[in-house]
Amino acid sequence: MKWEEMEKNFKFELGYAIESQRSEREQRILDQAKEAFESNEEIDQKFFEEGKNKMIENSNKGWTWFQDKKVDTERGMHVYYTWKIYDENGKEKGSNVHMTDAVQNSGLWEKVDNNKKEGYYEWILKK
Repeated sequence: MKWEEMEKNFKFELGYAIESQRSEREQRILDQAKEAFESNEEIDQKFFEEGKNKMIENSNKGWTWFQDKKVDTERGMHVYYTWKIYDENGKEKGSNVHMTDAVQNSGLWEKVDNNKKEGYYEWILKK
């Protein structure tokens, strides 16, 4: 979401009689909110990049990702948490946002319906 979209959600009902004071106060509130929004976006982007780099590294070691096909009908937990993720030794790993967000949203992986694991899509790093 962009700041301009978020800013539209602010509605003010300030009790200042003088319009200039009301506008000044509204702008101070918006400036603070924008600063917090941009700081949060920066942190989110940093974590996304770190996760992406780690998942690329894991893929190069031989990790595999399988997303439950229930994501198509139920979404919810299936977006991030019901995956089957296996390390290079075939050991199943936990499924969480850190392990799946970049795989789904970086554009570097492809979701394949290859029946390698019944009831799951495989996400494969593009070459």
